[in-house]
Amino acid sequence: GHKHKEGERSREIHYRGALTGNSSSPTHVMFTADAQFLVSNSTDMSIIVWRTGTGERLSTVSAVRDMPRLGPWRNVLGWPVAGIWKDSYAQSDINAVCQSFSTS
Repeated sequence: GHKHKEGERSREIHYRGALTGNSSSPTHVMFTADAQFLVSNSTDMSIIVWRTGTGERLSTVSAVRDMPRLGPWRNVLGWPVAGIWKDSYAQSDINAVCQSFSTS
């Protein structure tokens, strides 16, 4: 494995496999705050969710929608940022977001 040093801590990173399923090029990828899921967006405007521990592709995005500790949403597609998209927008009109769930 590859060793990654972070301050006083050291972690080994191991390749577990490639995640497949995007029918076009991925444009954004994010982990949930607990690192249990990975969410991707792609040029065909799809949203795909995988379990990081197994690589299993989930059949629905709503599996992570109601997670209590999702963390900041950084993908341009998804329910937390649905309100920023107008019907007239093209896929390339919004290239970056960071939606916070903070209540303070």
